[in-house]
Amino acid sequence: MLEVFVLLYSVTDNLKQNKEFKLIQETLQILKNNSDLIIATMAFLAFLLSLWQGYSNRKHNRMTIKPALCHWLHSENSAFNFSVTNNGFGPAVVKDFKLFVDGSEVGGLKDTIIEQGIKQLFSQTAQISTAHLNQNYVIAPNQTILIAQVNFLAMDAPSKDEIKKTIERARLLISYESGYGDKFLLDTDT
Repeated sequence: MLEVFVLLYSVTDNLKQNKEFKLIQETLQILKNNSDLIIATMAFLAFLLSLWQGYSNRKHNRMTIKPALCHWLHSENSAFNFSVTNNGFGPAVVKDFKLFVDGSEVGGLKDTIIEQGIKQLFSQTAQISTAHLNQNYVIAPNQTILIAQVNFLAMDAPSKDEIKKTIERARLLISYESGYGDKFLLDTDT
């Protein structure tokens, strides 16, 4: 047993004389003397990391419920359909919508604006079906709303190209929000 202590003492004595051991001891002494500063620095870095992570999570959460309204026009000879689809990840809450024909806003009740606009655009006799977009109407993700369906009845029904050209005179603006209240605008001119 005495031999083990002698051996340990000689190893320790050799380590004390070793420059690397002295460097380790000095480093430990510096750390011991500055432990409060080191702890405060580490806490501050952890705080900054948590702030960045919170910002990153918030940004990600907003993206996961961002709505994206798109418009589609499908025209055939003597008929056309105009629809709006939410291709985003979250619901779109309609806040307002306006229809312009030849640069002038179509007035009247919100329930009849689309039909009035179609009648301003086309002089032909047509069967018109329209959707009623109201304030706070929610369009779910992947939901398509048929805004207008028009079937021309008269023999003088416009051609497919005439329908597209006439529809270009109209501009629909739909203001909508995400679940977080982020504001967006669907503009059929863009």
